[in-house]
Amino acid sequence: MAVSPAVVARASELAKQVRHHRVDCIIDTNVIADVYTCASIVQTYQAGPSTKETVQTLYVRARARESLILLWHLHCSASTSWSLPLESTRTILKIADPRAATDFGTHWTTWVVWFVKDYILDRWNSLSGRDANGELKGNDCDDLLLETSRLARLPLITNEGYTPSGISAADPKKLRAKAIAAGVPVYTPRQFWSGKINPKRASRKFLARMDAKAPKFLKGHTRSPQVAKTLDVMRGIYQFILFGLTSQPGVRLRVERF
Repeated sequence: MAVSPAVVARASELAKQVRHHRVDCIIDTNVIADVYTCASIVQTYQAGPSTKETVQTLYVRARARESLILLWHLHCSASTSWSLPLESTRTILKIADPRAATDFGTHWTTWVVWFVKDYILDRWNSLSGRDANGELKGNDCDDLLLETSRLARLPLITNEGYTPSGISAADPKKLRAKAIAAGVPVYTPRQFWSGKINPKRASRKFLARMDAKAPKFLKGHTRSPQVAKTLDVMRGIYQFILFGLTSQPGVRLRVERF
């Protein structure tokens, strides 16, 4: 794996920080984005139930579900993860533009940060190094993430290579293939939590915790009645993601691809 000297030097510094903070795993931006943004999920949900579900719509929902269950698992185990900050921010802002005040996807990201992370997933310790990736983009970010994982001897969790047709490491230039070649344990979210947590039970507990924490959160937003409505809509979308429940009684879609 040919990595630039600048990436190697930066990864060496980051690996020391990661070990110092006793990080348990390193998470790629695409996993974080699956939970913090929901543009495609919202579009599917708002379109209503469909009896003509495609491989693509199932894949999008299943991938979001698997990423959310990963974060629930990290919450339950009080685990610490680490991610690249600037790449994550850039990716999220592309999907949820903060200037788009009327866009529900932007509101979703805001409430995930303020409510879901701080009230439901509060035992998950999500770290990122300040200016860790600086001006790096694309493949250089992948190389930095991978090299940090290798030096810190930590598993790497990514959805790269995970497509509607399955999981592939066929492209040697992509992160998953490079991780395998470098001897870094690499997982999709589902691969990481499989055998450690029951996904159906985890889904039920996530929603139960959401219901339990919502009243406390709403106490701080008594002047904005729309907040309660927003949480209701979010809960409906989480039911759609986690259980395949739709707005039409008796219509439930698949939630797992396998």
